[in-house]
Amino acid sequence: MSLLPLWLLLLGMLAASPPAHVATDASQARDTAKPPATGTASISGVVVDDQEPARPVRRAVVTLTGTGLHPSRGAITDDEGRFALRDLPAGRFMLKAERGGFITSVYGARRPGRAGTGIAIAAGQRIADLRLRLWRGAVLAGVARDESGEPLANVLVAAVPVRQVTPAALSLSNSGQAITNDVGEYRIFGVEPGTYLVGTVVGFPFVQIAATEAEIDATFAALAARGRQAGPVPAQADRLQPPATSVGTVPIYFPGTPVAANATPIAIRAGEERTGLDFAVHRIPVATVRGRIVAPDGTPVAGAFVQLAAESGPVQIPGTAPAPLVASSGADGTFTLSSVSPGTYRLLARGNIASSSARAGAAAIAAWVVTPVTISGADADLATLALQPGLTFSGRVVLDDKATTPPPDLTGLRVEMHAESLALALAQGRGGRGGGPSPRFLQPGPVRADGTFDVTDLVPDSYRMTVAGGALDNSPWWLRSAMRNGRDLLDAPLRLAPGEHIRGVSIVLSDRRTELSGTITTAAGAPFSDLFVLAFPADAALRLPPSRRVRAVRPDSSGRFVLANLPPGQYLLCALTDIEDGEWNEPGFLDRLVAASVKVTLAEGENKVQDLRLGGG
Repeated sequence: MSLLPLWLLLLGMLAASPPAHVATDASQARDTAKPPATGTASISGVVVDDQEPARPVRRAVVTLTGTGLHPSRGAITDDEGRFALRDLPAGRFMLKAERGGFITSVYGARRPGRAGTGIAIAAGQRIADLRLRLWRGAVLAGVARDESGEPLANVLVAAVPVRQVTPAALSLSNSGQAITNDVGEYRIFGVEPGTYLVGTVVGFPFVQIAATEAEIDATFAALAARGRQAGPVPAQADRLQPPATSVGTVPIYFPGTPVAANATPIAIRAGEERTGLDFAVHRIPVATVRGRIVAPDGTPVAGAFVQLAAESGPVQIPGTAPAPLVASSGADGTFTLSSVSPGTYRLLARGNIASSSARAGAAAIAAWVVTPVTISGADADLATLALQPGLTFSGRVVLDDKATTPPPDLTGLRVEMHAESLALALAQGRGGRGGGPSPRFLQPGPVRADGTFDVTDLVPDSYRMTVAGGALDNSPWWLRSAMRNGRDLLDAPLRLAPGEHIRGVSIVLSDRRTELSGTITTAAGAPFSDLFVLAFPADAALRLPPSRRVRAVRPDSSGRFVLANLPPGQYLLCALTDIEDGEWNEPGFLDRLVAASVKVTLAEGENKVQDLRLGGG
């Protein structure tokens, strides 16, 4: 990360290049009905590799995409790495290149996997000599073996990029994968530079009953002693069985651990080949979790939905299909969760209990219980878990009183609460032993005609709130704020404590959208696009990640940038020569930029133009 001269503005990071268009049958039907977008502009250039000096990349696929370009355009580079795209309409587009063994790259990207620069094309304009770089992919290779050291064939191994957000947690992006050959060798190629975990992908986990070597030795010793015994054999000796332990298959990470936090991160550079990443894939003890769900008065609760969720968001290799950690309580309130891997979990149960209201015929209400569970291989008996009534989040959706467009249909909207630690928002539970359909966690709250809403049955947790529905899709209306006691709940997670109910929330929808735009030029007046511009709140209290007020963007080839729908307020803006996606969420990162930033105020519904010129002090 490098900081440009002091005074720059802006925000929003241009996401990586959109994927090449893949038409479904429906989209193909639309494509044939809609005439192709054509024009008189053209783009040409060369695709080169990352060596010094750079060499042309032949047979690379070049794709141009963008709004208004129908359909997307493509070309294949010749033996000199050159390509040409003609008959283009005016617009702003993204250009990407891809080829086997290389990392798919976007025009203007400074490093592999980075955001690119949009290309602004005027009617009839001819843009020549563009240079698009492809970086060579790295290689991760090794051998996977079983517990006895024998090679494992046909095992899927994945390399997962990791970013260490906290010392205890890792987050993932897409992975590269390979299948081991007949001698257990795997070779994952075309990998972007970065830091990775390497581990196995378990497609269909299974559980076996296995005895340890000590248990087997004890059994043989007992059998030998029985063989030496004179006289009749005791009846119980005929039923002699070795003690057994449940073991299961789970993802194993290099250098041979089932715990992602204990895995060895592997840092690689572009084009680097890292071999010798050998590890053993072994079975590990798995446990059974049992318990009994009861109402506050101690009566059993049948059909309660139980879910065991990893407490700290453990890393999972994409493609794994662990045994569902869900169950339903039986008629006596008991439940069983099998094949639980070692780790720290949070068990959440939800069921219906009789209302405490004295009214005759009062409907049952949803209730919950949460408890921590730590598994180290031994079974866990949680005994009796008593449910308690759920929490409520309620208020009213109102419209901006200065709106100029027809109001949306409020009854087509819903208020959704997304639990941060449980990640169970709107997830449909699967039926367990009870046989009936399981209740959904975190049901949304429908908005009534008068704007009121109630989201019920919440559990203590941190939440982020949103409003969704067809009435907001492709409309000028957007979620501006959610106010309670002078605090905007959209700016930070809302923590619900046990027994706490949040009422009186005022959710404001507005049709007045903000826009911050401008053009960046050099001191000589030429457009400049080879940078990032970052905007973040002037108020440090509003910088809690992930913040809707922090964005970064790349200007297009004309130096123009656009940032839409930022909440009104004061912002600090600076320019960076490079920044990694999400880097602004790291502790202290934004604080270090304050001194080199410029304060900008964005009013409600304001379209502000701020042109920037490089070279000033």
